[in-house]
Amino acid sequence: MLDASAPRFVFGFAPREISALVNHPVVSEHASEAAFLWTLHRQAVRAPHYTLDQLARLDERLLAHLAGLQVAGAAGARAAFDGLGGGEAGALFVASHLAFERRDLDGMRHVLALAPVDPRHARAVCDALAWIPLDQIDWSLQRLQQPPLALHRWIACAARSAHRAHTNSTLEFLLGDDDATVRAGALQAVGEHKLGELRPLLAAALRDDDAHCRFRAATSLALMGDTEAARTAFETGLASAELCDEAIQVGMRCGDPQWAREAIRVLAADPVRRRQALQAVGALGDPATMPWLLDQCAGAQHAAVAGAAVTMLTGADLKLLDLATDAPAAAAPPDAADEHLPWPDAARVVAWWQAQAPRFAPGQRHLGGAPVSVAGAVQVLRTGFQRQRAAAAIELARLDAAQPLFAVGGRADWQLRRFPA
Repeated sequence: MLDASAPRFVFGFAPREISALVNHPVVSEHASEAAFLWTLHRQAVRAPHYTLDQLARLDERLLAHLAGLQVAGAAGARAAFDGLGGGEAGALFVASHLAFERRDLDGMRHVLALAPVDPRHARAVCDALAWIPLDQIDWSLQRLQQPPLALHRWIACAARSAHRAHTNSTLEFLLGDDDATVRAGALQAVGEHKLGELRPLLAAALRDDDAHCRFRAATSLALMGDTEAARTAFETGLASAELCDEAIQVGMRCGDPQWAREAIRVLAADPVRRRQALQAVGALGDPATMPWLLDQCAGAQHAAVAGAAVTMLTGADLKLLDLATDAPAAAAPPDAADEHLPWPDAARVVAWWQAQAPRFAPGQRHLGGAPVSVAGAVQVLRTGFQRQRAAAAIELARLDAAQPLFAVGGRADWQLRRFPA
């Protein structure tokens, strides 16, 4: 019979000997590098200069550091939680990932207690759950989506949305939540999952007291083919700094094209809204707007945004085609969202367009250099830059009634599995 009081050995080592073998500086580096790389991932998924393959290389490094922490066991968990002292969202992502993957109840309570401190913290916890296979965390999500804390219900809702793992019954329950943030997340999930049976609940939510809920209901209906709801989403979200970019993309891509052209004219007539007008032109994708876009490429304020619209419509990589130049000294500082946009060389872009124009039919919507179609959207999802991929996801969801919204911000290795080798 084994003596329970005797020290236990694993592969010939006593526990204290195993602890002594852990290279603690390396484990700490795994934690800090994983936190840093998650922050880069969050920036990259919205950036204009990252492709899926580039995102995959970034995520591969992040996953390697997470694996290093997992292999280190308790020492890895301690290193992850030691990083929380600085209050950074990246550190919370790492600690949350370790806690939920290890089913460490104390660790879960700790990271969840930090989630309300900052909206970025709640997103970090949600991302951590979205990066763990669903079968490993389903039991956690079932508990989180129950009362009493609304933030926990939102995290569970957002994590299931990231995994595209909601059911009608789960969302019906969340759509009736007293908290507007939870309702908005559930309304968004209905459209992302394309759950057509819940359309009546979306229509009812267009009258919700909360503007964010009305926007999410309209956006989900737009993804299901409701052109009037696309207009509602555009008008509801345009005045919100948080929702404006998404409102433009959904409105222009899912709304009636004739209405969209008129909406662009209204935006373009207001100098304060010139950036929004340029984004809208790129989203509409009508080559008839190219003369105006080319004029804007020669401007001193929003030329980079105009160049991005040219790229969205034509697929032209301004840097690769040597159509970019340095921004002039007199150029206004770019918005944070435009920081990595190339500055177009207006004369060279005009010359390039003169050679390419015959293959673009005015009045026909284009994305990435080809008429909008299911096959074209899939191609952009595989090879385009992140902002083009987000646009292609909207187009594909609109064109294919059975197609959920492709999650272009998720783990890149899981995204790549969706495409043929």
